[in-house]
Amino acid sequence: MASVCERCCGRAQGCSPPILLAAPSSAQCPACLGLLHIERLVGSITLAVQAAHYEFTDFLLELALPNALQLRQAWLQQHLPGALEIKEALRWLLVPALEGSLGKPSKPASPFIIRVTASCAEAEADLALLRVAGKRRHELSTKAVAQAIEQLGAAVLESYRPRAYTAEVHTEVSHEPVYLGGSYLKFSRRVSQSPWLIEGEDQPTISVQELVGGPMQEAFACASYLLHGSVRFTQGREDVDVRMLGSGRPFVVSLLEPHAVLSAVDTGTLETRINSSTALIQVRGLKLVSKQFFEELKASEEDKLKVYSAVVWSSRALTPSDLEELNSQPSIDLQQKTPVRVLHRRSQLTRTRSVLALRARQLTPHVCELRLISSAGTYIKEFVHGDLGRTQPNLGSLLGCRTDILQLDVLGLGWTLEELLKVLEG
Repeated sequence: MASVCERCCGRAQGCSPPILLAAPSSAQCPACLGLLHIERLVGSITLAVQAAHYEFTDFLLELALPNALQLRQAWLQQHLPGALEIKEALRWLLVPALEGSLGKPSKPASPFIIRVTASCAEAEADLALLRVAGKRRHELSTKAVAQAIEQLGAAVLESYRPRAYTAEVHTEVSHEPVYLGGSYLKFSRRVSQSPWLIEGEDQPTISVQELVGGPMQEAFACASYLLHGSVRFTQGREDVDVRMLGSGRPFVVSLLEPHAVLSAVDTGTLETRINSSTALIQVRGLKLVSKQFFEELKASEEDKLKVYSAVVWSSRALTPSDLEELNSQPSIDLQQKTPVRVLHRRSQLTRTRSVLALRARQLTPHVCELRLISSAGTYIKEFVHGDLGRTQPNLGSLLGCRTDILQLDVLGLGWTLEELLKVLEG
């Protein structure tokens, strides 16, 4: 048997971590490829963490080891039965050493991740022994290698003579996203929810995402951010020229690669900073939320009803009987083809949507305010002007004249018809 380092001998004998660490190690070993010589690893990992400039309170260590070590582990167990797996032995030794070097504890659920990836091209060449049909060495999965090793005969492992090499180690650090949730109101008809792109180019508008996310990015020192607005991503947003009023639209901002310690950020102060920086929007109830909350919000839009206020023009003067007829309308089922204005980015479909209640009041002979409650995903503008007949029925067909929309506001989002009827009547 080729000579292995004493730490590999120790893991075969069930030695505890302190005893393993006390044993001499070698930067080159046929069994561990020098990885148990952790003294050379701790310094480089610590430098990589420090160079990334994250603030963190604890860490999670992830190890990615070359598949060749599985073959060498099987070979080692032929000669030293019961040898502890290399990854487990490495974790035993490396985690306490990093805790001492970084001055932070290791925790299984830590959002700050240190990923250590080891590689050794020379050792990977040994995987040719496995002869997995149709697969190159770099295409072999961990599971495929394990299955192939099981099929090897003992004589093959006995005759295998692994050479001693030193694995190269690369360290990456990352932080899981931080999620901030709340509700926003939008008071301007020139503010989009997210940056407005036409043919891949930014348009000269400002967005809720920028107004909310900019101060958050500064507070959390994050690489980037993304706003998700109550949040069926294809439906959960108002148009740039539509105000969001009432209690606001629930949102979550995901902050990617935050470098600041979360406990150092006061969300109340951050909310005040956002609201004092602009009169175009307002944020309410800002708080840290979990990933689970974010996932639940993503699914919530399908079930929500919405109440709108639309200012509508008609081609003929409306009469009191016209308004009475609108106000007496029962629930209206709509067949809406994908609007012309969004055909460039959405598939051509016909969707069934509902207007559950209508209330109209006259403003001038040719202008009225229409308040309505609709199911999620209803195209209100198209219900008003008909979209060249692509929405049926529409307001014009109900009134027997041409109608068009002058302005539109969202007055509320809710779960029940009863709570939105209060807004409708108000």
